[in-house]
Amino acid sequence: MKFRLKAFILAIILSASIITVKNVYSWDLTGYYDRGLKRVINLGTVDRLYIGSSLVRKGINIAEAEKYSQSGFLLHYGSLDPLDMSMLLEIMLQHGLVIENLYIDMHTSAAVPYHGAEGSIFFEVPLSMRVKIFQLIMQNSGANFLKIGWEVFVSDGNEKLLFWPLYKTAISRAYYKGGYPEGYVRPGTTREILDAEENHDNNPGIDVTQKRGILKIIKLCKENNINLAFLELPKYSAKVNNSIYQKFMTEYISLINENGVKCIISAELLKQLNIHENDKVISYEFNHDNPEYFTDQIHLSSEGSIALMKSLTKVN
Repeated sequence: MKFRLKAFILAIILSASIITVKNVYSWDLTGYYDRGLKRVINLGTVDRLYIGSSLVRKGINIAEAEKYSQSGFLLHYGSLDPLDMSMLLEIMLQHGLVIENLYIDMHTSAAVPYHGAEGSIFFEVPLSMRVKIFQLIMQNSGANFLKIGWEVFVSDGNEKLLFWPLYKTAISRAYYKGGYPEGYVRPGTTREILDAEENHDNNPGIDVTQKRGILKIIKLCKENNINLAFLELPKYSAKVNNSIYQKFMTEYISLINENGVKCIISAELLKQLNIHENDKVISYEFNHDNPEYFTDQIHLSSEGSIALMKSLTKVN
């Protein structure tokens, strides 16, 4: 009986130790592979930093951009929204990162009340940001306190810590400066599949909490002399022609232009919105109707990302 009790207590202590180490030190570990917040900070200076969702990883091809003498780094997490981006930017600046040019993904997550980013963000950010994310989720979603607390502080990332050498090796091979390594192929799909895809856009306007994140990004960049641009990554033609998406983008473009910041938008979308190019609205050419450029309506294939980089380097 005493042995079982001792074993139980030891297991509790060991588990608590692992969870504590993970929450406090996990983000330090991530500076050793080629992706994530800590890795960007360790650079000291970055010429072009792209922050956003999975659209950024699949759309911005760093290896291709380097062929045009444009170095950079991608910082992305699934469904990353403006409020998360503002927190990430603030942490990077607090740790002394010098950013020359910053590109923010104009993701439709800006239309959704804050719910926290997906994927490995908790494992790759400091404890202070974990706490902020937890607080924001509770304030804006009404989620179960214990359930969210367990996910944010207890269950998330334990397997990565326990199998760290294997995880680090796998991640190191899968990334190059935050993006896909050169030669990694993501094939496009067919027009039939793209046209049959369901559209999930329901909120045409920018959420009030997300607007706060957008304005915080603008403020931080002005205070730190960062050349800021908001970037609309290409979508399939059905998405570009969607009225809800068009209303969302119209409001987004208006908001950032009113605050003296430029945006980079596909020429086809600007045409649909009847917005003319100017010093704050820059356009790039892209074939939104080529199914080989897309893996779904919002994510680019390898071929699509190469085509995008060729176009972006002409205007930016």
